[in-house]
Amino acid sequence: MDKLKYFFICLFLISLILGCQQKSDQLSEKEKLINFFNKEEVTLLVTDSGLGGVSVAADVLERLKKSGVFKKASVIFFNAQPHIKSGYNSMETTEQKVAVFNNALAAIESNFNPDLILIACNTLSVLYDYTDFSKKTVIPVVGIVGTGVDLMKKKLDEEKESDVIIFATKTTVKQGKHKSRLVEMGVSPDNIFTQACPKLAGRIERDSQSDTTISLVNRYVKEAIQKLPEMKKPIYVSYN
Repeated sequence: MDKLKYFFICLFLISLILGCQQKSDQLSEKEKLINFFNKEEVTLLVTDSGLGGVSVAADVLERLKKSGVFKKASVIFFNAQPHIKSGYNSMETTEQKVAVFNNALAAIESNFNPDLILIACNTLSVLYDYTDFSKKTVIPVVGIVGTGVDLMKKKLDEEKESDVIIFATKTTVKQGKHKSRLVEMGVSPDNIFTQACPKLAGRIERDSQSDTTISLVNRYVKEAIQKLPEMKKPIYVSYN
């Protein structure tokens, strides 16, 4: 899970560095990024609903050192998980999840005032647009949903007769942003399958090789396979 996360986020960071100038006039968020890349000294903050984002922050820092894009760059990791024994997917309503994440974002801004926020979490990425923070902040904020969708679309285009299974948290599956964006990009909904994986992310963080973790993986894979109409064509898998 961690490797997949930092692959997505780092790939997206590189694409921003290389391509933001060409896209700056399309969205106000891109205009924020132009201002960011015009700075000599920057602070990037990576946030996650757990500890997986630590590896993202470390990898981004190393890539920034090698890129030479900025004269000085600092990277901060902020764990937005509200409690060690409970997270966003244990909350009953979307409104509650949004409110808690909005408070975390406000704390990030007031305590660290970063020049860029990277959301290294699909659950938080799909919640972000619903927060009050997203509607008024001048800080550019980058989630990882778009990058994951782009990678899925690329593989599906390479193999025309193929399906994709999206394994994710309950919140990510419920919001359905990965599937809706793929459909907007021309992928048939009949080729997209989603599978919620309650408690799996936390179990992987505690011990990826434990019997409980392996049992959950086997359970969710079995449930996902049962949704497929046939097993004859190529199947791509994304864990979000």
